[in-house]
Amino acid sequence: MRGKKARGEVEITQLVEHFKCDEDKVLNSAGQPRVKFARGQNVGKRCATCHGVFTSKSFYPIHKDNPTGPTNASCKQCNYFAVVANRRGVAQKIRKEAKNIKEETVEAIKRDIFKLDKRITRKAWPSAPDKRRKALDKVIPQAIDDYRGEFSAMSTGINLPITEIQQYIEADPDLQQRLENAQIKAISEVEAHLLELCLTSTSPTAAMFWLKNKAPEKWSDKSQVEVKNTGLSLPPVDADAQASVLQLFRKEGNDDG
Repeated sequence: MRGKKARGEVEITQLVEHFKCDEDKVLNSAGQPRVKFARGQNVGKRCATCHGVFTSKSFYPIHKDNPTGPTNASCKQCNYFAVVANRRGVAQKIRKEAKNIKEETVEAIKRDIFKLDKRITRKAWPSAPDKRRKALDKVIPQAIDDYRGEFSAMSTGINLPITEIQQYIEADPDLQQRLENAQIKAISEVEAHLLELCLTSTSPTAAMFWLKNKAPEKWSDKSQVEVKNTGLSLPPVDADAQASVLQLFRKEGNDDG
């Protein structure tokens, strides 16, 4: 029994040397070698991939229904390596697709944040005061939400002067609150977009900008100014307010003797 086990260990060692891999790579799930070297003359089959000569059972049959019929040109071990390499290729493909999905998600976030193709627009306004007022009541609240409370963007989008938009909003407390909420929402959305850009972009500019604003005590640029003593002392609190700088210099000079 010991001799059979020793022969098996020698055969595993030979397979490891032949395939130039670790021992666990030449064993199947049952712990047995996938292939076995052929012994004797004119026995076995040469693998088309590794060129080793193995027993007939070391090759998969071409047709599963005929296990004793023709076999594959490559041995089971080479087939195993091909499957592993294919799996690695599939995994790499999945990672690449995941990266593409992430990039598409970022683009979708950009479109969703700003909604450039869905914002309300207006080209003409009625001149009659009543009709104009009704049109403003309908458009301004939506414009505040769509343009995140930015007056210049609203003015361009709905074709109204900034002053008229401001006066209309200032006259309505509810619109003022709506404007404040829209501006707060804009800041939050831009912060979220900036953070996403920091995490996905290879450029450090966005990341540095974000860090300097979120953690200035650690990331902001600091400069120190050295103040040297020039020998001049400040005038006392009760000093004559009309005393000139030249007089102070003369006084300092007289004190020095």
